[in-house]
Amino acid sequence: MANTYLKRTNGSPTNDKIGTISVWVKRSKLGTNQYFHMNFADGSNYGYFSFTDEDVIKIYSVTSGSQSTQIRTNRKFRDVNAWYHIVIAIDTTQGTTTNRIKIYVNGVQETSMSNTDYFGLNVSCPMFIASGSNYHTVGSAENGTVSFDGSMSHYHKCDGTA
Repeated sequence: MANTYLKRTNGSPTNDKIGTISVWVKRSKLGTNQYFHMNFADGSNYGYFSFTDEDVIKIYSVTSGSQSTQIRTNRKFRDVNAWYHIVIAIDTTQGTTTNRIKIYVNGVQETSMSNTDYFGLNVSCPMFIASGSNYHTVGSAENGTVSFDGSMSHYHKCDGTA
């Protein structure tokens, strides 16, 4: 499955400040960067959710060429026999910074983070913005060269609700 991924041009979001992504994943390989969602407009505007080469979950975004968000869990995800249900809820309208991005794994919120550069208040989230050339990839980086190595099931992306 390492070379299989989906690519879709974005439609118009109902809300680009609030959204949720939910996916079941089972890893096959550890110690490599593996994307399970990316929204790509161009090299200056993109965002993604991934496992890192350190086997943690990372949320990262760039807006107008500058990093706008980076969240990394302290918890490592190294069980290649387990299915993980990962839910990432984003709501940049929340007044409390740590409430703007929430990560849940198997129904439990991840609260221990090594990086905590959260979205600003009421900013558009690069993972939900749709414009002309934007597109989503599921299971890969924007060019398909870095793919998710494992299995995915029940991938859902909803904008406008967290």
